[in-house]
Amino acid sequence: MKKSYRYSLVAVTAMIMVWGFAGCGTGSEKGYSGGVARHMGSDYNTPVKHIGLHIRDVGKRDFDPDAIAWEYDNLEGLQVHIDENNLYLYFKHNSTAPNIQFFIDADNNAQTGNADEFGADYMVENGVLYESGSHGSSEWKEIGAVKSAVKAGKSDAVAIPLALIKNRSVVFKVNAEMLNSNWVPEVMTPSNGGKSVYMQQNRVDWSKVAVYTKEGSRELKLYATPDDLYLHLVQDDFPAHIQLLIDVDNNPNTGYQNQSWSRLGADYLVEDGMLYRYTGQGDWGWEYVDSISRYRSKADRAVLDVSVPRHLLQNLGTKIKVGTELNSKDWRETTLLPEGDVPLFQIDLPQESALHVEISEVMAANAHTLLDPDYFNFSDWIELHNLDDKPVDISGYQLSDKLNKPKWTIPNGTVIPANGYLLLWADEKDKKQKALHTNFKLKTDGEAVALFDPVGKIVDGFTYLKQLPDVSVAYQSGKEVYMNPTPGKANTTAYPSAVQSQTVAFSVPEGFYNAPQNLVINGEGTIYYTTDGSIPTTTSKKYTRPITIDHTMAVRAISVTNGKFTSPVTTASYIYGENIALPVVSIVIDDKYLNDDTIGIYTIGINGKKPQDCGDEFADKANFMQKWERPAHMTLFEKNKKAVLSQDIGLKVAGECSRIYAQKSFQLKTDSKYGKKGFKYQVFPDKNIKKFARLKLRNAGQDYLKTHMRDILATEIAKGLHIAYEAYRPAVTFVNGQYWGIYNLREKMGKDYIKENFGEKKINLIEDDLIVKEGSSVSYEEEVLDYLKNHSLASDAAYNYIASKIDIENYIDYMIVNLYIANADWPGTNLIYWKPKKEGTKWRWILHDMDYGFALDSEHPVTYNALAAATAQNGQDWPNPEWSTLLFRKLLENPGFKAQFKNRFNTLLDTTFASAHVKQIIDRVSGMFASQMSRHIEKWNANDPLNYAIYSKADWDQEIGKLKDFADKRPAIVKQHLNQL
Repeated sequence: MKKSYRYSLVAVTAMIMVWGFAGCGTGSEKGYSGGVARHMGSDYNTPVKHIGLHIRDVGKRDFDPDAIAWEYDNLEGLQVHIDENNLYLYFKHNSTAPNIQFFIDADNNAQTGNADEFGADYMVENGVLYESGSHGSSEWKEIGAVKSAVKAGKSDAVAIPLALIKNRSVVFKVNAEMLNSNWVPEVMTPSNGGKSVYMQQNRVDWSKVAVYTKEGSRELKLYATPDDLYLHLVQDDFPAHIQLLIDVDNNPNTGYQNQSWSRLGADYLVEDGMLYRYTGQGDWGWEYVDSISRYRSKADRAVLDVSVPRHLLQNLGTKIKVGTELNSKDWRETTLLPEGDVPLFQIDLPQESALHVEISEVMAANAHTLLDPDYFNFSDWIELHNLDDKPVDISGYQLSDKLNKPKWTIPNGTVIPANGYLLLWADEKDKKQKALHTNFKLKTDGEAVALFDPVGKIVDGFTYLKQLPDVSVAYQSGKEVYMNPTPGKANTTAYPSAVQSQTVAFSVPEGFYNAPQNLVINGEGTIYYTTDGSIPTTTSKKYTRPITIDHTMAVRAISVTNGKFTSPVTTASYIYGENIALPVVSIVIDDKYLNDDTIGIYTIGINGKKPQDCGDEFADKANFMQKWERPAHMTLFEKNKKAVLSQDIGLKVAGECSRIYAQKSFQLKTDSKYGKKGFKYQVFPDKNIKKFARLKLRNAGQDYLKTHMRDILATEIAKGLHIAYEAYRPAVTFVNGQYWGIYNLREKMGKDYIKENFGEKKINLIEDDLIVKEGSSVSYEEEVLDYLKNHSLASDAAYNYIASKIDIENYIDYMIVNLYIANADWPGTNLIYWKPKKEGTKWRWILHDMDYGFALDSEHPVTYNALAAATAQNGQDWPNPEWSTLLFRKLLENPGFKAQFKNRFNTLLDTTFASAHVKQIIDRVSGMFASQMSRHIEKWNANDPLNYAIYSKADWDQEIGKLKDFADKRPAIVKQHLNQL
């Protein structure tokens, strides 16, 4: 059997089909002629029913339409822009009409939606969004206000959240209309039908496509898939009209005959979003065929991308010719490209695949459905189905998340059994182990998936929109369908839309309580719940009566309704009988994800790996050394006992060697597959950041055994210097209702930290000895390291060159802080430096992981000469190998730098690092911990199988005293070290 292709590749994120004028340089106009037409096609002569419940606010200005890059043009005034959150519509009408309406046919189906508006599912009228009632009626249901911007007598614009547009297909239509005071339509655009919008994530990579023909600054490129022909025109000017002429049979004796195009014989014309076929009939000779995808933009150069479905081109041969014509607004000026011979372009006719294999199911939001058998992660997956009654070898076939670009080749020896299934994990691992792992991932928010044969011809593929967690998607009859996942098995009942049962509601808000509470759960269908941290299923307890809250606990619940997908999980944490003055974090997680021997992330288990470079303290394999992520829920309660964050997350054990301690650090990660992307709250009062991609619950690293606060003490002391730091807040933590001690809630270092703190998205971020965390290390190696190795910085010219590459003030303060605190786990480790990918920017350093300071152990007392270690040329592999001291050594060759460094250090020793000032900070920070330390020590002293813990509150008090002793003695000692420099 031959499968039909199930996708529509477009050349941009959102492609647009418009109606407009047509002329071919003749000056004639085909389009709106002043009459009134029904929306989405078909003329009518009587007024339609309208709402008129809200008055148009001509002074409203929720956003600035002129600040938006409108990708899609329409000659009658309608423009469109789509981003990941909103659909923007902009109607330039130059009219004083009192009423403006925008229509959206979300499912691109005239048989659904409002009967009077030819299938429109949504309408925006005077700044209010309406949803169509049942099909066949004229009813509109008000949803609510949307952002709008009105220029009286000139234009109207609206911004509609995509989340409000349900059942949105890959292609949907939009339209705009102005009405008089009697609600009679006067002008609508497009005049002959709806403007079709493609919600697509694929784009032809035109940089890899050869130029088809060019003249001067104009270039035309062509690209073909089995379903579509793509044309890409780039030029310096931006004409009003661009026409593309296609000779589909490579015969100059058929088609359009014109002296200018005598060699072409064009059979089809693409003009302003419409496809015409030449017939020679009528006063113009061109017959409208269909609207086609059209994207037009202007940046440094004007760009036109067009996508023409090949099935619309009759008599399509294997070789075609394409030319272009550019016209002014009045169709009077004509520029041709090319004017000479037009080259041939090879078109491969579709061929039936030798193998009958389909993409039968895709999961792009695998929150907790299935762990892969090799890496034990909840990664996305793609299922292939062999439709034949015999095994098929698919070695050499290719998969991709792009419909036009194969990415990953299926390894040799890969066979799918007769009528069988094959699961492939889209996790970027690029490995063949027990299972197959691709070199790409899938996006929860929408993307594509495609299967290609060994020569790169597409066999099957489709695009998908934003996915619900743990719901799989397939493609049937030209549309997305959704189902409960069946990996490796035949698909079950498919639904045309991913509608979930209503989210359940809890009668008792999560929070702090000192008296028993009766929790009532409301929701549709049957409700199931758990109190052990596990995710509820239909095998969990069925809710029949109120739940008593009389101890610290967490409740999770779902509703199950026939014909709908399971509701999102509602999770609430109840802190009972506690008087805690600090912020509180509650983690709720299935216990098996922590303690199961095979998949648990918190236990030694039987499925672990060995730690690296952690000495002899712990050398055995352990699950907690794996970089696994498990689904969980977190709630952050502020000091006023109010829940300010409560959301599903991914939970990972964090840290390096500190993972061996009983209290382990956690990374809290947000992701679309868990529902919310980002922690949207100003977690740290000292930073005006209101959204974090990740957070960290830190166990204080090596200082877990001592004060639990050395790193944040260094952070607090360094505030106000020319250096960035990771913000902190001590927080008491509960896991599944159990007291888990005190953690340091921190920012998570990485590319998201840079974006959140500095607003920079494109960066180079390096750790330690050129370990690239983001971007590249090339500029640092070539512009800094290579120069240092080949030049003395004694001369000001050489020094000034390096000073143009690194932020000297930042670097000096960075060095001073680590030297003052006597950081003994540095500079060969815990080194973080970065720069934006912009010309003229400089490398900067960030304070990170300073637990091994303040005389943590007897080998590095208050007299430890960190300055000597940081300038040693032949240091030890740990902590100061030669590479780690190179920059500082070379900078000190310059007398000016040395003087600046010493002066700055001496000034800070008398101010920021003055004994009295530092001891005040020690008292303030330790005061935040003191009330919890007895309970914290009792928790972890009793539960530490490795015996890594302090033993009493008195021990902790003694350690705090050592910090104060350090503060008293360190300034004088450092001044001695400086004098020896």
